Amino acid sequence: MDSAGSDGGAIHPEEALAAMIYYLNALVDIDILSLVSITLTLYDHVLTLQDEWTYIWKSKRPLSGATLIFFANRYVLLAIVGSLGFGFGPFLTKTVSLIKAAMS
Repeated sequence: MDSAGSDGGAIHPEEALAAMIYYLNALVDIDILSLVSITLTLYDHVLTLQDEWTYIWKSKRPLSGATLIFFANRYVLLAIVGSLGFGFGPFLTKTVSLIKAAMS
């Protein structure tokens, strides 16, 4: 049962490299989806900014529960989606291209 010197559980470098490229590509895909979510969120904010200014900021009504929910929904979401922008995008893209170049 001694596996020393045998190839039973060893991982070949080609398999490890292929697995690394697979996972790095998956991370790049996730980064692209993050960029899409940031873009759509910002697009929504730009489209509704005029209504927000008219109905929330210029309104003479006192602060209500609905206004607080609006602020939480709008600006907490913006903060969360904006934090996605600090991912690994350029680093991962460069890493994947370097690994692919080294393999060929």
